[in-house]
Amino acid sequence: MQGLSAGGATQLPTKVEGESVEPTRIVFIVGMARSGTTLLELLLGRLQGWVAGGELRRYWHGESTQGWLCGCGRRLADCDLWRQVRAELRRGGILPDEYPRFLALQASHLRLRPAAMARLLISARGAEDTLSPLHRYQLGMSRLYSAVARAAEARVVVDSSKEPPDAYLATWNPDVEVFAVHLVRDPRAVAHSFLKRVPEPQPDLEYMPRANAFGAAVRWDLRHGFCEALLKRRLGRRFMRMRYEDLVSDPVAAVRSIARFAHEPDPDLRFIQNGRVEFQPNHTFSGNPLRLGQAAIEVHPDEAWRAKMSRREKALTTMTTLPLLRRYGYPRRPE
Repeated sequence: MQGLSAGGATQLPTKVEGESVEPTRIVFIVGMARSGTTLLELLLGRLQGWVAGGELRRYWHGESTQGWLCGCGRRLADCDLWRQVRAELRRGGILPDEYPRFLALQASHLRLRPAAMARLLISARGAEDTLSPLHRYQLGMSRLYSAVARAAEARVVVDSSKEPPDAYLATWNPDVEVFAVHLVRDPRAVAHSFLKRVPEPQPDLEYMPRANAFGAAVRWDLRHGFCEALLKRRLGRRFMRMRYEDLVSDPVAAVRSIARFAHEPDPDLRFIQNGRVEFQPNHTFSGNPLRLGQAAIEVHPDEAWRAKMSRREKALTTMTTLPLLRRYGYPRRPE
Protein backbone atom coordinates (compact mmCIF):
# COMPACT_ATOMS: atom_id res chain seq x y z
CA MET A 1 0.00 0.00 0.00
CA GLN A 2 1.36 3.41 -0.86
CA GLY A 3 0.02 6.52 0.86
CA LEU A 4 -3.63 5.77 1.50
CA SER A 5 -4.05 3.40 -1.40
CA ALA A 6 -3.57 -0.36 -1.43
CA GLY A 7 -3.80 -0.18 -5.22
CA GLY A 8 -6.72 -1.02 -7.45
CA ALA A 9 -9.24 1.47 -6.06
CA THR A 10 -12.56 -0.16 -5.33
CA GLN A 11 -15.75 1.76 -4.67
CA LEU A 12 -17.23 0.43 -1.44
CA PRO A 13 -20.86 1.35 -0.89
CA THR A 14 -22.01 3.05 2.27
CA LYS A 15 -24.48 0.87 4.09
CA VAL A 16 -27.93 2.40 4.32
CA GLU A 17 -30.58 1.09 6.71
CA GLY A 18 -32.58 -1.63 4.97
CA GLU A 19 -30.21 -1.81 1.98
CA SER A 20 -28.26 -4.96 1.21
CA VAL A 21 -24.53 -4.54 0.50
CA GLU A 22 -21.68 -6.96 -0.03
CA PRO A 23 -19.91 -7.96 3.22
CA THR A 24 -16.38 -6.73 3.79
CA ARG A 25 -13.88 -9.44 2.92
CA ILE A 26 -11.28 -10.03 5.63
CA VAL A 27 -8.30 -12.34 5.87
CA PHE A 28 -7.95 -13.02 9.58
CA ILE A 29 -4.53 -14.31 10.68
CA VAL A 30 -4.98 -16.51 13.74
CA GLY A 31 -2.45 -18.28 15.90
CA MET A 32 0.19 -17.50 18.48
CA ALA A 33 2.21 -14.34 18.95
CA ARG A 34 5.89 -14.52 17.90
CA SER A 35 4.94 -16.74 14.96
CA GLY A 36 5.50 -14.41 12.02
CA THR A 37 2.01 -12.91 11.88
CA THR A 38 3.29 -9.35 11.35
CA LEU A 39 5.63 -10.47 8.57
CA LEU A 40 2.81 -12.33 6.84
CA GLU A 41 0.48 -9.36 7.16
CA LEU A 42 3.02 -6.93 5.71
CA LEU A 43 3.54 -9.26 2.75
CA LEU A 44 -0.20 -9.48 2.12
CA GLY A 45 -0.55 -5.72 2.54
CA ARG A 46 1.67 -5.23 -0.52
CA LEU A 47 -0.86 -6.94 -2.79
CA GLN A 48 -2.97 -4.80 -5.07
CA GLY A 49 -6.38 -4.23 -3.54
CA TRP A 50 -5.35 -5.45 -0.07
CA VAL A 51 -4.70 -3.43 3.10
CA ALA A 52 -2.82 -4.55 6.21
CA GLY A 53 -4.87 -3.31 9.15
CA GLY A 54 -2.78 -4.70 12.00
CA GLU A 55 -4.25 -6.14 15.19
CA LEU A 56 -7.63 -4.53 14.75
CA ARG A 57 -9.12 -5.94 17.96
CA ARG A 58 -6.86 -3.40 19.70
CA TYR A 59 -8.42 -0.43 17.91
CA TRP A 60 -10.76 0.39 20.78
CA HIS A 61 -7.84 0.42 23.21
CA GLY A 62 -5.37 2.26 20.98
CA GLU A 63 -7.82 4.99 20.00
CA SER A 64 -8.30 5.67 23.70
CA THR A 65 -4.53 5.82 24.40
CA GLN A 66 -2.70 9.09 23.87
CA GLY A 67 0.35 8.82 21.61
CA TRP A 68 -0.58 5.52 19.90
CA LEU A 69 1.55 4.94 16.81
CA CYS A 70 0.43 3.89 13.34
CA GLY A 71 2.69 1.65 11.25
CA CYS A 72 3.60 4.72 9.19
CA GLY A 73 5.34 6.14 12.28
CA ARG A 74 2.84 8.93 12.90
CA ARG A 75 0.54 9.21 15.86
CA LEU A 76 -3.03 8.15 15.09
CA ALA A 77 -4.19 11.74 15.43
CA ASP A 78 -1.80 12.73 12.61
CA CYS A 79 -2.41 9.79 10.25
CA ASP A 80 -4.78 10.54 7.38
CA LEU A 81 -6.01 6.96 7.07
CA TRP A 82 -7.00 6.61 10.72
CA ARG A 83 -8.57 10.08 10.70
CA GLN A 84 -10.80 8.88 7.87
CA VAL A 85 -11.60 5.67 9.76
CA ARG A 86 -12.46 7.62 12.90
CA ALA A 87 -14.76 9.96 10.97
CA GLU A 88 -16.52 7.10 9.21
CA LEU A 89 -17.12 5.27 12.49
CA ARG A 90 -18.71 8.41 13.88
CA ARG A 91 -20.94 8.70 10.82
CA GLY A 92 -21.93 5.07 11.38
CA GLY A 93 -22.91 5.73 15.00
CA ILE A 94 -19.88 4.10 16.65
CA LEU A 95 -18.71 6.75 19.10
CA PRO A 96 -15.76 6.83 21.53
CA ASP A 97 -17.99 6.60 24.59
CA GLU A 98 -18.74 3.00 23.54
CA TYR A 99 -15.10 1.93 23.40
CA PRO A 100 -14.84 1.09 27.13
CA ARG A 101 -17.85 -1.22 26.74
CA PHE A 102 -16.19 -2.92 23.78
CA LEU A 103 -13.05 -3.48 25.86
CA ALA A 104 -15.12 -4.89 28.72
CA LEU A 105 -16.81 -7.29 26.31
CA GLN A 106 -13.43 -8.46 25.03
CA ALA A 107 -12.49 -9.30 28.61
CA SER A 108 -15.77 -11.10 29.33
CA HIS A 109 -16.29 -13.02 26.05
CA LEU A 110 -13.12 -12.99 23.92
CA ARG A 111 -10.50 -14.67 26.08
CA LEU A 112 -9.25 -18.24 26.16
CA ARG A 113 -10.64 -18.84 29.63
CA PRO A 114 -13.39 -21.37 30.43
CA ALA A 115 -16.02 -18.85 31.52
CA ALA A 116 -15.34 -16.45 28.66
CA MET A 117 -15.35 -19.25 26.09
CA ALA A 118 -18.66 -20.55 27.43
CA ARG A 119 -20.19 -17.07 27.13
CA LEU A 120 -18.87 -16.73 23.59
CA LEU A 121 -20.15 -20.10 22.40
CA ILE A 122 -23.58 -19.45 23.90
CA SER A 123 -23.88 -15.89 22.57
CA ALA A 124 -22.06 -15.89 19.20
CA ARG A 125 -24.85 -17.53 17.20
CA GLY A 126 -27.34 -14.85 18.26
CA ALA A 127 -24.95 -11.88 18.09
CA GLU A 128 -27.06 -10.25 15.36
CA ASP A 129 -29.97 -10.00 17.81
CA THR A 130 -30.15 -6.47 19.20
CA LEU A 131 -30.68 -7.95 22.70
CA SER A 132 -27.38 -9.85 22.55
CA PRO A 133 -24.48 -8.42 24.59
CA LEU A 134 -22.36 -8.97 21.48
CA HIS A 135 -24.58 -7.01 19.11
CA ARG A 136 -22.98 -3.58 19.38
CA TYR A 137 -19.49 -5.04 19.44
CA GLN A 138 -20.16 -6.96 16.21
CA LEU A 139 -21.59 -3.81 14.66
CA GLY A 140 -18.53 -1.85 15.75
CA MET A 141 -16.12 -4.43 14.27
CA SER A 142 -17.97 -4.68 10.95
CA ARG A 143 -18.02 -0.89 10.60
CA LEU A 144 -14.34 -0.75 11.54
CA TYR A 145 -13.50 -3.25 8.78
CA SER A 146 -15.55 -1.39 6.18
CA ALA A 147 -14.08 1.96 7.23
CA VAL A 148 -10.51 0.62 6.88
CA ALA A 149 -11.34 -0.85 3.46
CA ARG A 150 -12.87 2.40 2.28
CA ALA A 151 -10.04 4.60 3.58
CA ALA A 152 -7.43 2.39 1.87
CA GLU A 153 -9.56 1.79 -1.25
CA ALA A 154 -9.08 -1.94 -0.72
CA ARG A 155 -11.08 -5.08 -1.48
CA VAL A 156 -9.49 -7.18 1.27
CA VAL A 157 -8.67 -6.19 4.85
CA VAL A 158 -6.00 -8.21 6.66
CA ASP A 159 -6.55 -8.48 10.42
CA SER A 160 -3.60 -9.92 12.35
CA SER A 161 -5.35 -9.90 15.73
CA LYS A 162 -4.37 -13.59 16.12
CA GLU A 163 -7.01 -14.29 18.78
CA PRO A 164 -9.10 -17.35 17.80
CA PRO A 165 -12.20 -16.21 19.78
CA ASP A 166 -12.25 -12.93 17.82
CA ALA A 167 -12.01 -14.79 14.53
CA TYR A 168 -14.74 -17.21 15.61
CA LEU A 169 -17.08 -14.37 16.57
CA ALA A 170 -16.43 -12.63 13.25
CA THR A 171 -17.69 -15.73 11.40
CA TRP A 172 -21.16 -15.00 12.82
CA ASN A 173 -21.09 -11.39 11.63
CA PRO A 174 -23.25 -11.07 8.49
CA ASP A 175 -21.43 -7.91 7.41
CA VAL A 176 -18.02 -9.57 6.99
CA GLU A 177 -16.75 -12.54 4.99
CA VAL A 178 -13.99 -14.27 6.93
CA PHE A 179 -11.08 -16.23 5.46
CA ALA A 180 -8.89 -17.50 8.31
CA VAL A 181 -5.18 -18.21 7.87
CA HIS A 182 -4.00 -20.35 10.78
CA LEU A 183 -0.29 -19.61 11.14
CA VAL A 184 1.68 -22.21 13.11
CA ARG A 185 5.30 -22.14 14.29
CA ASP A 186 7.38 -24.71 16.14
CA PRO A 187 6.38 -24.15 19.80
CA ARG A 188 10.00 -24.27 20.96
CA ALA A 189 10.82 -21.33 18.70
CA VAL A 190 7.76 -19.49 20.03
CA ALA A 191 8.67 -20.21 23.66
CA HIS A 192 12.23 -19.02 23.08
CA SER A 193 10.96 -15.79 21.54
CA PHE A 194 8.72 -15.16 24.56
CA LEU A 195 11.80 -15.30 26.79
CA LYS A 196 13.29 -12.28 25.00
CA ARG A 197 12.87 -8.70 26.13
CA VAL A 198 11.61 -6.82 23.06
CA PRO A 199 10.97 -3.05 23.35
CA GLU A 200 7.36 -2.03 22.63
CA PRO A 201 7.04 1.36 20.90
CA GLN A 202 3.41 1.86 21.91
CA PRO A 203 2.85 4.10 24.96
CA ASP A 204 0.96 1.53 27.06
CA LEU A 205 3.85 -0.95 27.46
CA GLU A 206 7.63 -0.71 27.78
CA TYR A 207 8.22 -4.23 26.45
CA MET A 208 6.22 -6.78 24.50
CA PRO A 209 4.59 -9.45 26.73
CA ARG A 210 6.93 -12.17 28.02
CA ALA A 211 6.36 -15.67 29.37
CA ASN A 212 8.36 -18.64 30.62
CA ALA A 213 8.62 -21.76 28.45
CA PHE A 214 5.77 -23.62 30.18
CA GLY A 215 3.40 -20.64 30.05
CA ALA A 216 4.11 -20.04 26.36
CA ALA A 217 3.61 -23.75 25.60
CA VAL A 218 0.23 -23.85 27.37
CA ARG A 219 -0.94 -20.78 25.45
CA TRP A 220 0.31 -22.37 22.20
CA ASP A 221 -1.82 -25.46 22.95
CA LEU A 222 -4.93 -23.45 23.82
CA ARG A 223 -4.84 -21.18 20.79
CA HIS A 224 -4.15 -23.85 18.23
CA GLY A 225 -6.57 -26.25 19.93
CA PHE A 226 -9.36 -23.67 19.64
CA CYS A 227 -8.55 -23.22 15.95
CA GLU A 228 -8.70 -26.95 15.35
CA ALA A 229 -11.79 -27.69 17.43
CA LEU A 230 -14.02 -24.75 16.54
CA LEU A 231 -12.73 -22.31 13.93
CA LYS A 232 -11.69 -24.89 11.33
CA ARG A 233 -14.98 -26.73 11.72
CA ARG A 234 -16.95 -23.51 11.47
CA LEU A 235 -15.24 -22.15 8.33
CA GLY A 236 -14.56 -25.28 6.29
CA ARG A 237 -13.00 -24.22 2.98
CA ARG A 238 -12.47 -20.68 4.25
CA PHE A 239 -9.87 -21.97 6.72
CA MET A 240 -6.28 -22.77 5.79
CA ARG A 241 -3.20 -23.65 7.79
CA MET A 242 0.30 -22.39 7.05
CA ARG A 243 3.53 -23.09 8.86
CA TYR A 244 5.91 -20.22 9.62
CA GLU A 245 8.78 -22.38 8.41
CA ASP A 246 7.13 -22.74 4.99
CA LEU A 247 6.36 -19.02 4.84
CA VAL A 248 9.96 -17.92 5.37
CA SER A 249 11.46 -20.63 3.15
CA ASP A 250 9.30 -19.63 0.15
CA PRO A 251 7.37 -16.37 0.74
CA VAL A 252 6.33 -16.14 -2.92
CA ALA A 253 4.57 -19.50 -2.85
CA ALA A 254 3.03 -18.74 0.55
CA VAL A 255 1.56 -15.38 -0.47
CA ARG A 256 0.33 -16.74 -3.79
CA SER A 257 -1.44 -19.62 -2.03
CA ILE A 258 -3.24 -17.23 0.32
CA ALA A 259 -4.39 -15.02 -2.57
CA ARG A 260 -5.76 -18.08 -4.32
CA PHE A 261 -7.40 -19.24 -1.08
CA ALA A 262 -9.18 -15.86 -0.72
CA HIS A 263 -10.44 -16.07 -4.34
CA GLU A 264 -8.26 -13.13 -5.38
CA PRO A 265 -6.36 -12.71 -8.67
CA ASP A 266 -2.85 -14.09 -9.02
CA PRO A 267 -0.74 -11.29 -7.44
CA ASP A 268 2.23 -9.36 -8.75
CA LEU A 269 5.03 -10.44 -6.41
CA ARG A 270 7.97 -8.62 -7.89
CA PHE A 271 8.48 -6.91 -4.53
CA ILE A 272 9.93 -10.25 -3.34
CA GLN A 273 13.29 -11.03 -4.94
CA ASN A 274 15.50 -13.89 -3.71
CA GLY A 275 14.06 -13.68 -0.22
CA ARG A 276 14.39 -9.90 0.01
CA VAL A 277 11.12 -8.03 0.49
CA GLU A 278 10.70 -4.37 -0.46
CA PHE A 279 8.12 -2.72 1.78
CA GLN A 280 6.04 0.43 1.35
CA PRO A 281 4.68 2.63 4.13
CA ASN A 282 1.93 0.76 5.96
CA HIS A 283 -0.87 1.81 8.28
CA THR A 284 -1.03 -1.24 10.55
CA PHE A 285 -2.74 -0.32 13.79
CA SER A 286 -0.74 -2.59 16.08
CA GLY A 287 1.67 -5.51 15.96
CA ASN A 288 5.34 -6.45 16.17
CA PRO A 289 7.74 -3.44 15.98
CA LEU A 290 8.91 -4.95 12.67
CA ARG A 291 6.05 -3.00 11.05
CA LEU A 292 7.59 0.39 11.90
CA GLY A 293 9.92 2.02 9.39
CA GLN A 294 11.07 -1.07 7.49
CA ALA A 295 12.09 -0.32 3.90
CA ALA A 296 13.25 -3.87 3.15
CA ILE A 297 14.08 -7.08 4.99
CA GLU A 298 15.72 -10.39 4.23
CA VAL A 299 13.24 -13.18 4.91
CA HIS A 300 14.91 -16.24 6.40
CA PRO A 301 14.13 -18.79 9.13
CA ASP A 302 14.90 -17.68 12.69
CA GLU A 303 16.51 -20.79 14.16
CA ALA A 304 18.37 -19.17 17.07
CA TRP A 305 16.33 -21.17 19.56
CA ARG A 306 18.04 -24.41 18.56
CA ALA A 307 21.38 -23.25 19.98
CA LYS A 308 20.25 -20.80 22.67
CA MET A 309 17.34 -22.59 24.31
CA SER A 310 18.24 -24.81 27.27
CA ARG A 311 17.60 -28.56 27.16
CA ARG A 312 15.17 -28.22 30.05
CA GLU A 313 13.14 -25.53 28.26
CA LYS A 314 13.08 -27.55 25.05
CA ALA A 315 11.95 -30.69 26.88
CA LEU A 316 9.27 -28.85 28.87
CA THR A 317 7.87 -27.19 25.76
CA THR A 318 7.97 -30.43 23.76
CA MET A 319 6.10 -32.50 26.34
CA THR A 320 3.46 -29.79 26.90
CA THR A 321 2.69 -29.45 23.19
CA LEU A 322 3.30 -33.04 22.04
CA PRO A 323 -0.11 -33.94 20.48
CA LEU A 324 -0.31 -30.87 18.25
CA LEU A 325 3.45 -30.88 17.71
CA ARG A 326 3.07 -34.18 15.83
CA ARG A 327 -0.07 -33.04 14.04
CA TYR A 328 1.78 -30.08 12.53
CA GLY A 329 4.77 -32.17 11.46
CA TYR A 330 7.35 -30.94 13.97
CA PRO A 331 9.83 -33.54 15.25
CA ARG A 332 9.80 -34.52 18.89
CA ARG A 333 13.57 -34.19 18.98
CA PRO A 334 14.66 -31.14 16.98
CA GLU A 335 17.92 -31.49 15.09
